[in-house]
Amino acid sequence: MKVGGIEMLSLDVSSLITNRPMVETKNYPYNVIWDTDYEIGLPMKILRELFIRCTQTVQLLCNGRFCRQIGGVTMGLPLGPFLANIFMGKIEKASPRGTINDLAI
Repeated sequence: MKVGGIEMLSLDVSSLITNRPMVETKNYPYNVIWDTDYEIGLPMKILRELFIRCTQTVQLLCNGRFCRQIGGVTMGLPLGPFLANIFMGKIEKASPRGTINDLAI
């Protein structure tokens, strides 16, 4: 849609909670905090470690067996919508043409 010289794009985000680039999504908040010197009361090294542990080492119990979630966030994990929101924020701040080309399969 183009209104007043401004273009608006819409992306399908129906599977965004479980299907998004995890490395890019995890690095984005870290980079924003680092670049802006925003004080969060937590050392950056610990923040990065927390993101890694919460997204790459998630174990769950399925049919009596422990399984490890790889690639994405486990459904039902409260961190899922938070990370989806972070990724959408990154897309909104980026140049749409470059972002769409980067996301194209």
